[in-house]
Amino acid sequence: MIGFTWRQTGWLIAMVFALFLGRLDTAWPEMNSQAGFPGQSGERLKLITDIEASYAYSDIKDSDSLSGGVMDVLIAGSWKMKENRFLILKYDGGYEKKLDFYSDDYGQRQRTEFQEHTLTPMLRLGVGHATGISVIPSLFYTATLNKDNSSTGWNDGLYNYYDAGAGIDFEFGKTGFGSGNGLLTFGFQYYKRHYPNFVSLLDLATENEDLGRISALDTEKDEKDYAGILAMVEYLWVSGSGFSWNAEYTVLYKKLDDKKVVDLNGSLTDTEQMDHVHTLKFQGTVQLRNNLQAGLTLGANLNKSNQNFWDGMESFTYVDDVATKNYFDHYAYGLQPEISYDFYPAPLMCTTYYLFHKTNYLHRKAKTAAGDYQNQKQRDTEKTFFMELAYIVSDQWRIHANWTNTRSKSNNHDERYYLYDYTLNVYSIGLSFHY
Repeated sequence: MIGFTWRQTGWLIAMVFALFLGRLDTAWPEMNSQAGFPGQSGERLKLITDIEASYAYSDIKDSDSLSGGVMDVLIAGSWKMKENRFLILKYDGGYEKKLDFYSDDYGQRQRTEFQEHTLTPMLRLGVGHATGISVIPSLFYTATLNKDNSSTGWNDGLYNYYDAGAGIDFEFGKTGFGSGNGLLTFGFQYYKRHYPNFVSLLDLATENEDLGRISALDTEKDEKDYAGILAMVEYLWVSGSGFSWNAEYTVLYKKLDDKKVVDLNGSLTDTEQMDHVHTLKFQGTVQLRNNLQAGLTLGANLNKSNQNFWDGMESFTYVDDVATKNYFDHYAYGLQPEISYDFYPAPLMCTTYYLFHKTNYLHRKAKTAAGDYQNQKQRDTEKTFFMELAYIVSDQWRIHANWTNTRSKSNNHDERYYLYDYTLNVYSIGLSFHY
């Protein structure tokens, strides 16, 4: 899924006013906290811990299988300096050993292990007395590590990256209407992303240590690195009747450090690549009965880039070369209905969802299995079915078992370098702890 990520949020959206740290979201590195921060409590120090550890078995139909595990950790501590003034430190990280796919803007790459670690210190500053307005400045640092199929160590992942940045959120807590409470949030963020292992092919082509040649081009030495400016607006509405919804819009401006635009003649220009990513997301949940909840997530994504693509078709002649203008432009959309059922008084809960996601490229043509271009634009579709059964041991502990089935299809049949059509199953069983 290129530029558009869905994460399971469960059915806690109606409870966000009781939490001081909101849901996790890969598109917004959780710099903002939600209303209902424990300023109402007399305690000066509070801690939230959410840990999940699972054994996982994954397999790709008619291909590989892997026995491994998954661990997700969220630890956040807040210190009340004085009334309406909080210092917060949050760690959000995870480790996965399972078969998985991620995109590099050209196609799906397979990996077997993945780590992600984010450290976020922030301040929450209330404005005035009982105004419901807060200002939240923050810093953050993120590190991701991949073990691709061809990697031998954590430091070898081609798409390992590091983020460092700062942001600020403005929250307006008294923005409800009708019978509900509302929270309006505006946020801005600036960060730098660095890919330590992604070196320009142009520079590599001129290097040869055996011959004593060292590249002097430095044209695109760090061609994946970029500076990002992210703006976000989100509104959350919660009613006492068991219905809640939130809508979020983000726009990300990416200015690449070294990557130059390739013109339609295959030559590098002096213009640097710039991308704009627009994301719109809506989530709603309703309590149908005391033990039955239903929800729906809708989303859309638009990626605009000034970068073209020159395809040399792996030949020594220019006759069959193909140039594509705005090669990375695409839009995507998806929907995710979800149902959760509590078997009270039995301590069991079942959650299931179905995710449909489709990506349409505006200019990119699909290819045949031999690598020849077809007379149709590329279309990628992903369908995911998820089911989990949880045994509730206590308010803090749960035992869970789940199954995720993902089916990816594309009209691009060139799988010499990337895999577009596959069926991936992941089975896991484990423990979760929340405090």
